[in-house]
Amino acid sequence: MAECEKPESKAVYWSCDPDAERLQADTPDEAIEEFLDCVDQEDWPENLMAVGYAPMSVSHHEPNPVRVLDDVLERLDEDYADPDGDPTEPTEIMIAAAKAFCAEVRAHYVPFACQSTGEKVEVNVQAWVREHRPDWLQQKTNPDEWERVDT
Repeated sequence: MAECEKPESKAVYWSCDPDAERLQADTPDEAIEEFLDCVDQEDWPENLMAVGYAPMSVSHHEPNPVRVLDDVLERLDEDYADPDGDPTEPTEIMIAAAKAFCAEVRAHYVPFACQSTGEKVEVNVQAWVREHRPDWLQQKTNPDEWERVDT
């Protein structure tokens, strides 16, 4: 089994739940703990895999400068153009400005959607718990087994 230490990772987030809608764990260990903390001990799997995720890259085709410019010109034409005339044709200056605008938007846009980086860390659950959360093994789940502690 692989150790949970991650060498130069591309992953920003980690999860053991392939259907997770929100990724919050920054390390494989956090993802494993987060997953196991939500599952009854008797339902723990023998092994568990944490998968690395990173925000998706915005395609260099989006936003499309031609579509952005067409949309702006159409909106302007609705209010300001001759209703019986042809639609406004973009000029070279408009096209260059639309390309620069879209490049800036793309450069500063932070995607929420993530994709797998292909990085995976698999652990034996019992071994991981003994190393990282031994307090979970000491907890008693049956009230009849609880010891009275005088304070």
